[in-house]
Amino acid sequence: MAVLIDERCASVCEEFTAAMAHDPAHLIVGASRSSGAEGEVYQWLLPDGVGYLSPVGMFRYPNGEIFVEGEGITPNVWLPRTPEALLSGEDYVLQAAVQRLSQQHE
Repeated sequence: MAVLIDERCASVCEEFTAAMAHDPAHLIVGASRSSGAEGEVYQWLLPDGVGYLSPVGMFRYPNGEIFVEGEGITPNVWLPRTPEALLSGEDYVLQAAVQRLSQQHE
């Protein structure tokens, strides 16, 4: 399995990616870390139907270490953003993931 991430991967995306990253057979493919913005959010209803969202917690490992908040997830298949890759017109992250998965099954 390959999970594609970038700096826009946040919240549930990071929780899923972190769970997949515990198995080294899963590829975490990207040109950047995830956003590091995972956290439990609660919504309060204020007068006049106004809603207010605020973080109220964050996930931690059993040893107390913070899950991903402020750190993000680092890809185990890191792809540099080069001018050639960005101007190619191809989804170079997806192409790299497909290539790596194909190599695993040879």
